Amino acid sequence: MKHLFYTIIALFLMASCQQEELPSVEGVGYLSLENIQIQAAEVTSVQTKAVDKDLYVEIEGSDGKTITYNPGSVPSSIELEPGSYTLKVYNKAYEDEDYTQAVYYYKTEPFQIKEGEVNHQSVEVPMINFGISLKLPEGFSTSFPTSSFSVTSGGVEASLKDGETTYFQYAADVSVSYILSATTDGEKQILGGNSSEWGGTTIQRGHIYVITYKYATQSLSLQE
Repeated sequence: MKHLFYTIIALFLMASCQQEELPSVEGVGYLSLENIQIQAAEVTSVQTKAVDKDLYVEIEGSDGKTITYNPGSVPSSIELEPGSYTLKVYNKAYEDEDYTQAVYYYKTEPFQIKEGEVNHQSVEVPMINFGISLKLPEGFSTSFPTSSFSVTSGGVEASLKDGETTYFQYAADVSVSYILSATTDGEKQILGGNSSEWGGTTIQRGHIYVITYKYATQSLSLQE
């Protein structure tokens, strides 16, 4: 019994000596880490190197919070928490709700941010209104010293001079009508036309339609 007791004591002392001898290097301690985990990353990137300086960038999260960057102030990378977002890109005409006199650029698309990943976005922002331009043939001002041209669409009327363009809001059933008043030798001539006479050409977003005068038929038509 005594032999067994001394054996147990000896084993205990040996273990104690081994524990005490661990810090054998001067000035060094030890730490046991039982749980190590990586903190969730909250970084992603919306690439903006090709963004036009006149475009606004808006990022809306699923919680309704919105980040807006003015033209020229969009950083090359944007930190976002993981989740669902909507990217909106638009120009000043959209910001000012100006549907005429300016090209109207706007695009929106959803995107996802995943933890620890970079989402590269390349966005082409389309023109979503349409334009009407007047291009008179050479010598028109000589033949008709006094003239005026007006175009109407969606209840909005605009006056144009040769070479000018005006813009209108697009709708699925949109139409255009226009009138040219010209005076020569004291006689006033009034010519009219509308988009239903364009030979099946329908008005589409992002298009500029050029109206011209043809001497041969003495009429207005869509330039081919």
